[in-house]
Amino acid sequence: ATAALQAVHEQLDAEVAELQSQRVAATGSLAESDVALYERVRKQFHGVGVARLEGGHCSGCHMELSARELDIVKAVPVGEPAECPQCGRIIVR
Repeated sequence: ATAALQAVHEQLDAEVAELQSQRVAATGSLAESDVALYERVRKQFHGVGVARLEGGHCSGCHMELSARELDIVKAVPVGEPAECPQCGRIIVR
């Protein structure tokens, strides 16, 4: 049992290392300010810093955005992070 547990720990450590490597590669092309925003929001929401805009509501807080709020989110230029006016998560459109 000890050997099996050790093998699982080693496998998990290898997976963590691979995911950390992928994360470094993925964030390498992002602006430092965008990464800092993501880290701040992710910490605030216990690991979930990004939400999808689904129709007229945020998939993070599940709040319906008003027409004015939707206009504000949609007015953010492509390539810049938009934030949910209700919860503050980064919105992916």
